[in-house]
Amino acid sequence: MKKSNKIILGFLFPVILIGGGIGSFYIIGFLTYSMIEESYSFYYKPEMSIEPEKFILSILSDDPGDINIKYNTSSVPYYIKADVNLKAEGIYIRNSDYNFFSVEWDNYSSESITELFVLTMPPTLGLFYHPTWTVKYEVTVNISLRTDIIYDLVI
Repeated sequence: MKKSNKIILGFLFPVILIGGGIGSFYIIGFLTYSMIEESYSFYYKPEMSIEPEKFILSILSDDPGDINIKYNTSSVPYYIKADVNLKAEGIYIRNSDYNFFSVEWDNYSSESITELFVLTMPPTLGLFYHPTWTVKYEVTVNISLRTDIIYDLVI
C-alpha cells in the first residue's frame, strides 16, 4: 500500500467515525423528540394572620418565563393561590424517566413565610450531555392574592 493511501485512510477513518457519532446523536435525538407538560396548584391559608404576609417566589431557570400577579376582588378562603405551568420540549425526552422539573411549596408557619421554588435546570445525564443543551423550557406562574391582606413579595 502506498504511503499516500495510508495517509488518506488515516485521515478518513477518524472523520467518518466522528461524523457518524455526531450524526447518530442528532438522528436518535430527533427520533426521541417530545414534549412534557406539568401543572401544579398551591393554596395558602394560615391559621393566624400576621401582616405583612411574606411570600418568596424563586425560579431557577435559563428563562424565568411569565410571572402574572393578580388580585382577587371576590371573597376566597385562601390568602395565596399559585398556579405553575411547566413545559419542556426537545430531543431525548420521549420515553425518558428523567425528572425535568422540581417544584416545591413551603410554608414556614413559625415565621409566616411562604416560598414557591421552581427549578428547571436538573442535574446532568452523565458526563457528555445536559438536558438544557437540547431542551427548551417554558415556565408560567400565575399568583392570585387577596386584596384585603398586606403582602411582602420577593420575586
